[in-house]
Amino acid sequence: MRTHFVRAQTALTPTATYCATTVQARTVVASFKGALYEAAQDKPAYWRQMLVTLHDGERFIMLGTCSDVSPTCTPMCYPPECVSPVVTPRVTLSHAQCAEWEARSAQYEYVDLLARSRFTIVAPGEGSHSYRLLEAMHAGSIPVVLGRVALPFPHVVPWDAVALHLPVVTPHALQALLHDLSSMPAHMVDAMQAAGQSVYIGVFSSLALHVDALVHELRWNFYAAATRVSDVDPSRGDAALHESSPPQLNHDAQGTVLH
Repeated sequence: MRTHFVRAQTALTPTATYCATTVQARTVVASFKGALYEAAQDKPAYWRQMLVTLHDGERFIMLGTCSDVSPTCTPMCYPPECVSPVVTPRVTLSHAQCAEWEARSAQYEYVDLLARSRFTIVAPGEGSHSYRLLEAMHAGSIPVVLGRVALPFPHVVPWDAVALHLPVVTPHALQALLHDLSSMPAHMVDAMQAAGQSVYIGVFSSLALHVDALVHELRWNFYAAATRVSDVDPSRGDAALHESSPPQLNHDAQGTVLH
């Protein structure tokens, strides 16, 4: 399976930059670092074990920890940091290569790895969400999302402009993906990186912006529902559509603004 790279149609101008380094300065093509889980091979959490087998130590840095004890952080910190962290055990995995994987992972600082990576793999674990998406965007690395997942605020964020997506994950598909990432034109990488940081600043960098984006999504969904009502009941449709005109979204220096 090959990944098809299409130039994004949505042009976003970054209002500020975090770690906005060029492709040439980011020597790691793609990276992943995270906890590994006991999971059947047909479960998404198993993809993390597939990733660590693709580590080559240079272009592709794929790291996993078998036994992980990490702090529980407040979810809305900015910049990301822990406030009164509580250390909690997360996962224990029994595998013949655990010692090797643990030693390899200890050689890399996660924040430094993000700053050196053009792409960051967003692989599901056992929870209903992943911090990897926003961590990558904050660091100026392009997220590569594995599996069929729902991304946040789809009517606010032009995800095709800021992230790549591999819906069907197999060992062969992952190998083809990494090959394609390494050959992606530099100007496309730079454009997606800039778009991702613009979106992070304008949508995800504060709780107030999260709320704005949520309101926009709700208004959009209401408008879509009103459109369906007008198709079924024309006598109701005009009033419903008038009350729910499509929300307009504008990106400016203060972030995302609703009109």
